[in-house]
Amino acid sequence: GEMGAVESCCAKRSDDKVHERHVSAKSEVPVRFGATPDEAGNERSLAEKVGIGAYFQRDANSDGLAVKSLLVGSPASKCSKIQTGDVIVSVDGSSVAKFKLAELAEVLLGPAGSKVNLTFLSKASGQNYGVTLSRGVP
Repeated sequence: GEMGAVESCCAKRSDDKVHERHVSAKSEVPVRFGATPDEAGNERSLAEKVGIGAYFQRDANSDGLAVKSLLVGSPASKCSKIQTGDVIVSVDGSSVAKFKLAELAEVLLGPAGSKVNLTFLSKASGQNYGVTLSRGVP
C-alpha cells in the first residue's frame, strides 16, 4: 500500500550507514568502463546509473536548481514530500547550490538500489526538509 512506499522513501537512517560502507567498499568503476563501445556507447554506460525520477531546471528566483517534474512511480514521486518548484539544497550532505544541471545529475545518479540523502527547500513553506531515497527507475 501507500504507507509502505512513504516508509521506504524516508527510511530510518541506521541502515543507510551500513549500505554506504557496502557501496564504497566494492568498486564498481571498472565494470562500467568495460561496456562494449558502440553507437549508443555513452547512453549504455549512463543507463547503468539511475537517479530518483526527478527532473530539475534552473530556478530564476533562487538561482538554484528546482524540481521541474517527477516521474510517475519513481522514488521521488512515491516519497510524496517532494513538490514541483522545490529547490535542491544538498545531496548526501554536500551543497549543490552552485551546481550546473550536469553536475547535479552526476551526484544524483548511482547504482540502482543505493541510497541518497537529499535536502530540499520547500517552495510552499520556505522550510528545508530532508528525504532519503533509494535510487531506481520504475
